[in-house]
Amino acid sequence: MDKQPDSTLEAVKKTAAALHLPWSEVQPTYRELQLPDRGGTSWLPKSVGRKIWLAHPNYIARLLIAIGFKAGGIKSHDANYISHGLTPGGRAFWLSEWPAAGIPCPVEAYFNTLLSSPEHVSEVKHLEFHSAEKEIRIINKSGACDSFAPASGGFWRDDDVLFRQHVREAIQADTSARVSSVTIISGEALVELVSKIVWNHGSPVRAGLEEDEE
Repeated sequence: MDKQPDSTLEAVKKTAAALHLPWSEVQPTYRELQLPDRGGTSWLPKSVGRKIWLAHPNYIARLLIAIGFKAGGIKSHDANYISHGLTPGGRAFWLSEWPAAGIPCPVEAYFNTLLSSPEHVSEVKHLEFHSAEKEIRIINKSGACDSFAPASGGFWRDDDVLFRQHVREAIQADTSARVSSVTIISGEALVELVSKIVWNHGSPVRAGLEEDEE
């Protein structure tokens, strides 16, 4: 019998446990990502009453991105806007990847595959979040290093798309530091996270009780 999918909150708690971070440290980041920012964007859904949002790799990816860039003083919302401005090796965006609300970006597509595949995640030694460079590096056990860096082109022209403006502002913000911060998330933590969370593969919500809130 298949296990019932975790709620988003349950998945976030399992993520905190896998990272060996206290819930008191992860919960504020989780709550921040549920709140709308200056552009009205919220990165994580909030379950209320009979609408309980279920675990999805994209939600945990957004939490990991916020945690990863936090040490460099980057706020949770800005961290996720930055992630939408990154491409493999910093290449130019393809037209299908142009930053837009609801459009999977290359970073989220990578994390979706990583968190959905025990085989894939077992090949990762660790992830590095370089706040000063706004870069995510994947160090594999083979010794190979892949990276997501600010795109060299493809969406920098002026336009009136608010989401893209926020991505541009976050990417162009000065995050340099004389002593830069790098957060490393071990492959062992990612393997535990993937093995413990039960992802949802159907409807994004399930019915809850009236008093439920996550």
